[in-house]
Amino acid sequence: MYSKKQNYLPASGRPGRIEEKQVQNTGPEEIACCICMCIYCKPISLACKHTYCKQCIACWCKYDSRCPKCRDIIQAIPTEIDQTVEDYKLNSLMSCPYCDDGIRVKDYEMHFKRCPYLPLSCLCGEKIFRDDFFWTEKCCKCPQEQCPYCSKTYQKRIMEFHKMICRNIAELRENNTNLLIQAELTGEKESFLIALEQGEETTTSRSM
Repeated sequence: MYSKKQNYLPASGRPGRIEEKQVQNTGPEEIACCICMCIYCKPISLACKHTYCKQCIACWCKYDSRCPKCRDIIQAIPTEIDQTVEDYKLNSLMSCPYCDDGIRVKDYEMHFKRCPYLPLSCLCGEKIFRDDFFWTEKCCKCPQEQCPYCSKTYQKRIMEFHKMICRNIAELRENNTNLLIQAELTGEKESFLIALEQGEETTTSRSM
């Protein structure tokens, strides 16, 4: 059900850059670029041993050929990222900016896709937490609509997901009705009803 719900949620976009203050850096290594003030994105270490985001230092060198920290002349920008710095960054702990959960930097993108407190943009323009998006008591500016299957009324943001559930229930009832008719023909009605009540998947043998 969770994966089906995801299909009816508005796009959450991509997580933004992680700021230095979000990361719990307890080690000696720096993990934030002094140019953009965010944690490294493809860290590049210069000959002077100072590290920057690859794109940040490339843009810097268009206007200044000296290291921003020590002012040594930058002879060349390395093409390979500093894997030691990258691994240290990925395994550092950080706090989610939405729910304050402690996670590792490498897991942030996956957490972002499931964070219950990520604000999503509704059709009406309001921001609603992911976990509250299908909560019927959460009201927004969306108009009310009536379900063609059960005639219940919900706000527009909920209706498509609700109709999917109603369709599944209708199909399940239809399938169970067909199975019940078949069970009556094969003399298995009683066992079918017991299994159906227990929520078990029921199959009946087809008589030739």
